[in-house]
Amino acid sequence: ASFGTLKADKLPIGEIVAYHNIGVERELMGEGAFKVIPPLLARAGVEVGEVDYFEINEAFGAVVAAAYHYLPDLRAERTNQWGSAISLGHPVACTGARQVVDMVHQLRARSASLGVTSRCVGGGMGSGEVLRRWMATRLGRVPRDAVIDNGSGLSRQTRLSAALLARLLQVAWVGPV
Repeated sequence: ASFGTLKADKLPIGEIVAYHNIGVERELMGEGAFKVIPPLLARAGVEVGEVDYFEINEAFGAVVAAAYHYLPDLRAERTNQWGSAISLGHPVACTGARQVVDMVHQLRARSASLGVTSRCVGGGMGSGEVLRRWMATRLGRVPRDAVIDNGSGLSRQTRLSAALLARLLQVAWVGPV
């Protein structure tokens, strides 16, 4: 990737470290919101205890309760601390974007560095992202093509959607995902 220097006011505020999608039985679609977390963290190379904050989208109140059972290392004081779908809303086809925006701003506001967002998707999917707050130590340099897919196997439309989202949110998509 070629690098370009960015002005301080144009630096990204966060980066997408990894993302992952899974499939679950459609009758148990709510489970996708927490069952995506272990493979997502494995893809990012981090453990549950290394994550500062989680937002597990609770389309139903039981989702987060089940997540605590399924992920015994998940701590309540680091999960959904500013709310989620029940309290903030559940915008159809926009939940992931709302979560990413909230998480990168919360990481900055709380001087934290690593966050995870996840959600269930009707029909039996789970989707999530590991996000890192952009640190000043990055010296204002990001690849010019940082939002371009680098072999993840995604369709062109998905790559373009992710790239557009990253640009709109000032979130850098760096490294393999």
